[in-house]
Amino acid sequence: MQSRIMLGLGLLAVLGATVAAQGDDAQALAEAIDGLKTAVKEKQDPDQIHYVKILGEKWTAADAKQRKEIFKLVRGNLKSRNPDVKDATVEALSMMNGGKRDRDADMATKLLEAELNGKAAKDSETYMAAVMKSMGKLQRPKGAASLIKQLKKGSDQIVAAAAIVALAAALSVAGAGSINAQSA
Repeated sequence: MQSRIMLGLGLLAVLGATVAAQGDDAQALAEAIDGLKTAVKEKQDPDQIHYVKILGEKWTAADAKQRKEIFKLVRGNLKSRNPDVKDATVEALSMMNGGKRDRDADMATKLLEAELNGKAAKDSETYMAAVMKSMGKLQRPKGAASLIKQLKKGSDQIVAAAAIVALAAALSVAGAGSINAQSA
């Protein structure tokens, strides 16, 4: 009897800690959203970097409304002229998966695809490689198809290596058949 009571108390303690951690994440997420809004408005690049990193890390604690708001803020960060802001945003996007039927990962992949085909990626191989790496982390077939297209363009060795690494991550989840069908 005593062991059952101890087991029950142990389970309650674990459950209580889990609930408290989720509450802390939700509060940190709300603060990061507000902080990023302010940083964008005041054009404070270091704060934008700081808050977008938190948003990526705390993504799983976001509800649907917050996720929509975060994607809106992230779109704005991708338009920044500061390459460090763009880099941090691309990295945060690699963590923004989940949602109903993985729609969040699809949205993040769509934003990264636009970056991959944009001027910043064409001007900087380092940035292009970072975008490709983030696309691979999301493991979406559509992202893998875009990476295959980059390989077919005959990009240089750095970009090709990044595409291969990203593809390896994407192929670990997606079937090669679905990727081949989309890249054709």
